[in-house]
Parts: sequence; C-alpha cells; structure tokens
Amino acid sequence: MAAFPFLGRRLMTPGNPFFAIQFLLSLHEERLIQLGRLLLSRSPEQGIAERAFDVANQLNHGAHLLTDPREKEALCRLNLLAGTKAKASVARGRSSA
Repeated sequence: MAAFPFLGRRLMTPGNPFFAIQFLLSLHEERLIQLGRLLLSRSPEQGIAERAFDVANQLNHGAHLLTDPREKEALCRLNLLAGTKAKASVARGRSSA
C-alpha cells in the first residue's frame, strides 16, 4: 500500500469509473432491500412462510445496510424459516427417491 499512498482517495472520486460502479451497486442493494421490505409488508402471515426464499433473498443482498436491530432479527428469523424449509425439501426429496 505504501507504493500507492493516495490510491484510496483516487478511487472515491466521482470521475473514476470504479466510483460509478460502486455507486450503482449501492443503489441496487438499496432497491433490493426496499423490494424485500415491500414483499414482507404485503404478505399475510401465512404468505411469508410460502415466500420465505424470495423475501429472504431480497433482504440478504443488502443485509449489511440494515441498521434497525428489529429488522436484523426479523431477517434472521426469515433465514431460519427459509433454511428449515430447504432442509425439509431435501429430506422429502431423498425419501421419495
């Protein structure tokens, strides 16, 4: 890093194409979180169990952007539900084969 002492500053300038890519990725992650929140809020209690994979997938893409502890806990519970469903699905598939 000593050979490039100002590399970090140059990477964060708006004229750098890497800055544009990083900015677009952060916007994309925020949109995925918004979509996950929308799916979660519009799904009835029973519907969340059916759509656990979809909702968890959307929220997991931007999980590092979540700041509310209740929202993080809800995502953990959703991931547990999705994992449990996946495990049950694999077990059913093996028993029928």
